[in-house]
Amino acid sequence: MLTVVGSLTSHGYYTCQAVNDLVERRVINTTANVTVFEPLSYFGRESNVTLNQSDTFTVNCSFSGFPLPVVSWYFLNNFTYLSNNSRIFITTFSQDITVTSTLTIRNLDKSTDEGIYHCIGSSTYTVYISLCIVCNNNCEAGYTLNTTTCTCSLSNICELSPCQNGVDYIVPNISAPVSYVALLAGSSVTLKCVLNEVGNPKATIQWTFVGSVITNNSLFLITEGSTRLDITNITTFYSGAYNCNASNVAGASVATINVDVQESPYFIVTPPHNVSVRYNDAITLNCSSGGVPLPNITWFKDGVVIPIDQYTSSNQSDTLITMLTVVGSLTSHGYYTCQAVNDLVERRVINTTVNAIVNEPLSYGGSNPPSTYITLKQLGTFTVHCSFSGHPLPIVFWFHNGLLSSNSRVSITTDIQEITLTSTLTIKDVNKSTDEGLYYCIGLQSFKNLYYDYKYLNID
Repeated sequence: MLTVVGSLTSHGYYTCQAVNDLVERRVINTTANVTVFEPLSYFGRESNVTLNQSDTFTVNCSFSGFPLPVVSWYFLNNFTYLSNNSRIFITTFSQDITVTSTLTIRNLDKSTDEGIYHCIGSSTYTVYISLCIVCNNNCEAGYTLNTTTCTCSLSNICELSPCQNGVDYIVPNISAPVSYVALLAGSSVTLKCVLNEVGNPKATIQWTFVGSVITNNSLFLITEGSTRLDITNITTFYSGAYNCNASNVAGASVATINVDVQESPYFIVTPPHNVSVRYNDAITLNCSSGGVPLPNITWFKDGVVIPIDQYTSSNQSDTLITMLTVVGSLTSHGYYTCQAVNDLVERRVINTTVNAIVNEPLSYGGSNPPSTYITLKQLGTFTVHCSFSGHPLPIVFWFHNGLLSSNSRVSITTDIQEITLTSTLTIKDVNKSTDEGLYYCIGLQSFKNLYYDYKYLNID
């Protein structure tokens, strides 16, 4: 009877094999497919979160189940599934059968980010998180804070300048031809806005980023009547919403362009190119990567994808860390590849490969019969076994007055069980004049390690 305990590694095919060494060796097998599962459950509670404009919003959502659940985030206010970009980071950490997903949104904007967020586990279990954003900015005299958008609008023209009877004040109107721009870090970008209505009096145009007014410097250049903003050698720090503001005493108009600065994936920690592990021992291969948005890491063995539940993934700051444990076995040697992929403006893929070699030093397992001196009758049958263990499997040779090979009287057979090789020498119709003497059994592994045993055959 075999007892199988449900775990991350116990699912698979179990084979019962019966062997009988008859006149001909007979082997029969029966196989059972064992599937491990655990119903989906949620850890935590629904919550309401209140933050200030431009703050960072971070929330965790944990599910347990097997197979491991897939967690996604959904923003109810605009009916969209969330994904990584320069402001939004979704990271996942797996521990046994528990998956924790973390949603982080930087530079909160009340007009676009406030609302209900859904954390969904495998499309069946939904958790609600309500985010409320509080405006924390002040308006100048004559302007009133709009608590819906956290922007200032004109409330009393006469507080700004003397009112003149008969003067028609006109509010300016400005727009942006493009509302979203994605580019790689180190690139340059041009942002433009169009002044559809100059306004009366003529509007003043300003560019702002995260609430701060932009001025010309080594990074920013404002031209074309302040309707054009050039950014040179941009970094991920400058991802976010850029506002082109047109204002006069009559009011203000704002056009927003979201800039998503992305960074190609790069390796932070990689495994060595060659590793060696002893049979039944274990080694851990570490591979971590960074990038914006955070890349996805996939492990391969000899070009075949390794299931995600066979390695761990976690996020620390802006780094994705993975660890793959390799146990030395007959099938675990080969090439293991860590691949980091980032779907940027252009899809970027990087790889690092390690060659894992499984070895077990050659050892002698004994012989049968164990005695050194063997006595047989003339025309009897001489049978002796010699066993060696090691990986790679050794090659076994028999010597008696030179190298022996199979013929009509001499038979050399081999039996292999995992990393143990047993060689059997059989000589029929032994003859005292030709067969009596010293027999050597020699095990050779990779032409480096050599072990031998000997028997002396005496024929009466």
